[in-house]
Order: sequence, then structure tokens, then C-alpha cells
Amino acid sequence: MRHLAGGVSVITPGGSDISGMTVTSVSSLSVEPPSLIVSVNRAASSWPLLKRYGHFGVNILTADQIDIAERFTGRAD
Repeated sequence: MRHLAGGVSVITPGGSDISGMTVTSVSSLSVEPPSLIVSVNRAASSWPLLKRYGHFGVNILTADQIDIAERFTGRAD
């Protein structure tokens, strides 16, 4: 995480439901145990799944993955 000055990530809830959200609010919380913190608006469509499953995946994107970031913004094409 020390090499990640800032960036875009996709958060995906655990479980079998397909959902995710593009975020810029992922930060390192601690080294031991390795922990991240994410700020999520409770009005977000993925919030109920994050709350239900209680865990999530963090997918840190590179600059050439803008198509993935845009896919999870919630804006319809």
C-alpha cells in the first residue's frame, strides 16, 4: 500500500451476488494484521450486500483499466 499514493479501486462484496462499486476511498488501516478501510455511502446500491456478507474484495486498478472502473460506476451507457 505504501506504493499506492492514490487511485481507483473496485470493491466487490463477498457471497454469490454479482455486484461492485468504483471507489477512490481505500486506505491502509494497519500493517499487523494487514487491514484496509473503505468509506461507503449507505445509499450506494452495493451497501446492502456489503452489510449482509460482512466482507469484500478490493481490486486496485491500473491506469489502463479505465473500462473496468467505468463498468462499476453505476452509470448506464
